[in-house]
Amino acid sequence: MKAYQWLTLSAAVVITVFLHLFFTSAARTVSFNRNAGGGGDTRSRPGHCPSESDDGSRRPVAVRRNPVKTNHSRTWGAVAAVALLAALGGPSTAAAQESLCDVRLTVELTPDVPHASDDGFLSSLLNNHFAYRLELLRQDDSSIIEVALRGPGPEYRCQSVVEAMRKDARVESIHVEST
Repeated sequence: MKAYQWLTLSAAVVITVFLHLFFTSAARTVSFNRNAGGGGDTRSRPGHCPSESDDGSRRPVAVRRNPVKTNHSRTWGAVAAVALLAALGGPSTAAAQESLCDVRLTVELTPDVPHASDDGFLSSLLNNHFAYRLELLRQDDSSIIEVALRGPGPEYRCQSVVEAMRKDARVESIHVEST
C-alpha cells in the first residue's frame, strides 16, 4: 500500500469512529424510574424529585438507550465510512490515475501560423477531442512549440489524438517526448 492510501484509510477509520460515537451518544435518552426505591408514584407527592429517595439521598438516574436510534446510528456510520473510502481512494482511484493521458509534445508548425501561443489556436489543434487540452510549455521560435497534452486515457486514445493533430495542415511534424 502506498502512503496516501494508508493516510486515506486512517482518516476513514478516525471519521467512522467519530461518527459512531457522535450518533450513539446522541441516541441516549434519560428517563427517571418513578417507582425505584419503593417510593411509589412520585406524582402523588408534590415537590418530590424523582432522583431523590425519601430520606433525601440521591440515587442514580437510569440511562436507557433507544435501540432503534442506535441501530440507525450504526447504519449511518457504516454508510458514511463506505462513502468516504469510495471517495478518497480505493483501488479504482489508483487505476484511474494510471490511465490518464499526460504527454509532452514538440510540435513544428508551418511558418504561416501567426500566433502559435494563442489558446484558440492550441484548442483548434485538438479538433473534436473536447476531453483533451493542450498547455503551452515553451515556444522556441515562431514555428516550434512544446506543449503538454492532457486528458483521459488509456494510451491508445492519447495516440489517436496525436495522430489527428498530425493530420492538421498547419502541423509539419510532432515529436512525442514523454508518455
